[in-house]
Amino acid sequence: MSDSRAILELTRRIASGSPVFLFFSGSWCGACRAMKPLFLSAAKNHSARAEFAVADIEEATYLAADCGVSSLPAIVFFKGGEDVDMLAGRFAAGELEAFITRMLA
Repeated sequence: MSDSRAILELTRRIASGSPVFLFFSGSWCGACRAMKPLFLSAAKNHSARAEFAVADIEEATYLAADCGVSSLPAIVFFKGGEDVDMLAGRFAAGELEAFITRMLA
């Protein structure tokens, strides 16, 4: 996400009710840089079942606050237009895969 139009489009996709995994990160966050490739890889593997997006916390401050994001990195899962669950902090590929599988069950 790089501008307000992209954030607006993201909120529209969430509001549509489709399942969406949103990775909140920050350019200054070392853990975010380490975890982002895992998220992008998972996105490729599960793109047929859900949408995946990345948002910079500084550009999506209000959305992050609405979801209760208080630490980075954070992945918020939305379904039916509502935030359902969150995976926050450092995670291994297996933890991310288990989170996605559980949310899409």
